[in-house]
Amino acid sequence: MQDKKPDAPVSEDSNLVIVATPKYVKESIEEHAQSRNHPNATLQDKGFVVLSNDVDSNSETMAATPKAVKAAYDLANAANNNTSDRVPIGRKVNGYALSADITLKAEDVGAYTKAETDSHISKVNVLATTANQNAIDANTNAENRLAKNQNGADISDKQAFVNNLGLSETVTRAKNAVQGIQYTGHLTAHDAAWVKIAEVTMEATLSTPSTININIIGGSGYNIGYPGQCSIANIVLRTGNSKPHGINAVMYITNTGAPTSLATVNTSGDNYDIYIAFAPYSRGIILNAFASDGAIINNLSNMASYPKLPEFASKGRVFSYQLQEVTS
Repeated sequence: MQDKKPDAPVSEDSNLVIVATPKYVKESIEEHAQSRNHPNATLQDKGFVVLSNDVDSNSETMAATPKAVKAAYDLANAANNNTSDRVPIGRKVNGYALSADITLKAEDVGAYTKAETDSHISKVNVLATTANQNAIDANTNAENRLAKNQNGADISDKQAFVNNLGLSETVTRAKNAVQGIQYTGHLTAHDAAWVKIAEVTMEATLSTPSTININIIGGSGYNIGYPGQCSIANIVLRTGNSKPHGINAVMYITNTGAPTSLATVNTSGDNYDIYIAFAPYSRGIILNAFASDGAIINNLSNMASYPKLPEFASKGRVFSYQLQEVTS
């Protein structure tokens, strides 16, 4: 039995059995504890290491505890989950990489630049200014115009207005008659015809009739030595008391060279067309017309000829004057 560490190695041929005593073991442990031969572990050699819970250390001689490993795992897992909501760094916006802050220009998003915007706004401002001035001018101009809804009621001097328009004579004729209208060239040269000589409006009330007088001067034919061709016809149109509705139509003639028949057509309400029958070769005829209050001769110049009397015409009465020649 050996109670202390041998100073020299024991021969392999020795038949001795060496057994360490408790004292030897204790001394060996104390010697080892006091010895500096306790190497730290490295990446190449085995050795002692120190445990650590740090997850942000760069040490290569410390060992991570399960707690540190779990903390690192949790951080990695959270970072992985966070990246699922992020745009990959390889992506681009309008050609700009997302690796750094980017600045988009107007043309990148199809917008006007500031200079272009200012230019367009300037043009709009010019148009707005022009429109505003036009509105001001129109308003100023309107103040010197007649109001449409007044229908001439806002004319202060109506007679002066009529005079300025050159309508004085027209008004006078409208109040009385259409004077001196000559009928020429509306009859065929060889055939007789019905001719519409006037379109009239004749109002009637229980107490006030209206009257129109039309004088026809000239006759059928134009030959020297035939005084009968210088004929006269006088037409009188006159309403009744409106019960019943209608007009009386009478023509007075001097001889057979004058128109021979008279007719009227009630076209609507108080409106009538007046027809007379001319013999062949009736040219150069003069018509003079006069109207009372409530009567209007609408158109004496629009004379049309017809081969026969229009439908629904009412014949008028025709009387001849008894004439006696004074000179031969």
